[in-house]
Amino acid sequence: MKFKIIFGLLLLITIVSACNQNCDSFKGQTSKDDCYLEKAKSSNDVSICNNIKTSTIKAACLAEVGIINEDLAICESIEGLSKEFCKASIAESTKDSEICKEIDDIYWKDTCFKNVAIATLNFELCRPIFNGNMVDDCLTELRDQVNDSAICFYFIDLQKADNCYRKFALQNNDLKLCDEMNEPINKYGNCYKKLAEQLNDLEICNKIKVADIKKACLEKLEEIKNS
Repeated sequence: MKFKIIFGLLLLITIVSACNQNCDSFKGQTSKDDCYLEKAKSSNDVSICNNIKTSTIKAACLAEVGIINEDLAICESIEGLSKEFCKASIAESTKDSEICKEIDDIYWKDTCFKNVAIATLNFELCRPIFNGNMVDDCLTELRDQVNDSAICFYFIDLQKADNCYRKFALQNNDLKLCDEMNEPINKYGNCYKKLAEQLNDLEICNKIKVADIKKACLEKLEEIKNS
């Protein structure tokens, strides 16, 4: 069994080596270009990308080598969206949000800020993101990691903002965070009432301004008292 594994590895090495040495021997331009792409990546040699004829594969080759070397100059030499992908990837690996500002394409700029925000645990970097859904995705990814209720303010979707405030209110036994919530049902039903039950605090129930929720809160505490 061990012999078969070793033989298989040697065969793979031989094939890769043959690819690196004889890319032009492959039939079909795409096969040749893919070979040069792998050769450039394995040898970390950007000049090999110049042998590639297919524009999209050449761009991918330059991007891959640029990312490996964290070389923005290589990224700048690329045409098309591969340039933006290259810069965004380097920004993430170097944790440098300044690079994101130099990206023109909105999608890759947003992706750049999101990935750097997550890599650095800095929710402030979610704010420059243009796409609202991606802003909330960015904040959601960070919410449980940063443990800071200030993050809730930046959610675009009000329901997600309320869920965030509720989480920190119950986690920190902080009624003031319930007051930051937008929807009365969420504020009183999902936050005040839950916190009153959690702390067994009648005064919190009495502060609820929705009659049905206040009644349910008082009844729940009476039930807890008598259990």
